[in-house]
Amino acid sequence: MRTISSIVLLGAVAAFVGCQKGDTGGPGNTAPPTNPMQKILGKSNTFTLEPHQLATNLKQGEKKEFDVDIARKDFNQAVDFKFEVEPKGVKADFATTELKDPETKLKGYVEAEPTAAPGEYILKVTATPKSGGDAAHVDYKIEVKAK
Repeated sequence: MRTISSIVLLGAVAAFVGCQKGDTGGPGNTAPPTNPMQKILGKSNTFTLEPHQLATNLKQGEKKEFDVDIARKDFNQAVDFKFEVEPKGVKADFATTELKDPETKLKGYVEAEPTAAPGEYILKVTATPKSGGDAAHVDYKIEVKAK
């Protein structure tokens, strides 16, 4: 019984702390998160980037739907997004780069160019409150495979 309790407790801690969320942004955030609990619980008047996935695969020339969500914690401002992909060869295409309150989902696409070299690309997402305050960041891994 003691072993089972230890395994259940270890699994619960790993699931709770192991959630990979982006940094917290917004005017209520006065310092970068220093521990996983702050990322999970957050502070008031903040938002957190909530990735459904931290990685995706594309074939050369392929385009996939890609969403970025935020969790608002007493945060009622618009948020501006900036997308950068390194190295060149994959692009992020979003109809808008602004989420207005109370919206929480930004819909778009990621696309590998037909000539993109197979390998790993990083999509860096930065979300900044429209009225100012700390930005939130999250990196997504995109694996490009040969056609």
